Amino acid sequence: MSAAVAMGQPRETRLDRIGIPYVLRWGFVGVLVFMIGHGVEASLVAPHIAAGLRNTSVVPTIVAAYGVTVIVASYLSGALSDLMGPRRVMALGFAIWVVFEGAFLYSLSLRSTPLVLISYVLRGFGYPLFAFSFLVWVNSVVPSKRNGAAVGWFYVMFTGGLPTFGSLYAVFTIPAFGGGYQGETWTMASSTLFVVAGFLIVWFGVKERNGRSRLAPAGESAGSVISSGLRLAASNRKIFMGFSGPADQHLPRVRHVHHLARGDHHAAGVRAAAVAADDGRGVRGEHPV
Repeated sequence: MSAAVAMGQPRETRLDRIGIPYVLRWGFVGVLVFMIGHGVEASLVAPHIAAGLRNTSVVPTIVAAYGVTVIVASYLSGALSDLMGPRRVMALGFAIWVVFEGAFLYSLSLRSTPLVLISYVLRGFGYPLFAFSFLVWVNSVVPSKRNGAAVGWFYVMFTGGLPTFGSLYAVFTIPAFGGGYQGETWTMASSTLFVVAGFLIVWFGVKERNGRSRLAPAGESAGSVISSGLRLAASNRKIFMGFSGPADQHLPRVRHVHHLARGDHHAAGVRAAAVAADDGRGVRGEHPV
């Protein structure tokens, strides 16, 4: 019997040794499935909006506004996780995504530019709150020596869904749903099934207790928690570097920033926003206009 087991510590599993905390294993699966649902629209949403509104000139504005929302939500994912616990923030992100995805598709059927803008931009709060709050959860559980591997596995799941398997799903379902605009609409509607499934996998599959409660110190005010990440980015040049540089290098840089800020739970939102800032340069390449 090992010393760790003798002292009452849980035995390390093979997943733990490769960097996936065993207690969060279903969370990684849930993020992958959720991001497949979100990634379904990766290559089609901008032309779909243009076709639905019969107006190409408004698409860049809608996509740019969406990108700003994603950056803000990515930062807030860390701060809100500190205040509410990652599990609750993930539930909030899921609810936002489902509600405003329905509103977005309905607004397109009405050909209402203001409603499409509002619903799509508000839906932008959804996936960062879900996905990056789980990254905070991972950071609160994984041992420091395996932090880099755990963050790497998170991005394997994240990018496996968006855009990889999500786009692949759309390749097959658009023609199956009749092709053209109708096929795209039903494909995006069906993506909600993946989002719901991903959420349910996390909600019922992850039993770890640390992510169910506040992570910030009890005496720290909400304002202090929310602003602390901004103060950290402003005061630490190396943290701020997470927002700069070529987009295709953002994963190594964010993992580097993650290590630099390991001791500060407020840095999670800064790291997530750094990813979103990179993604916003084109908006992640998922919205060709």
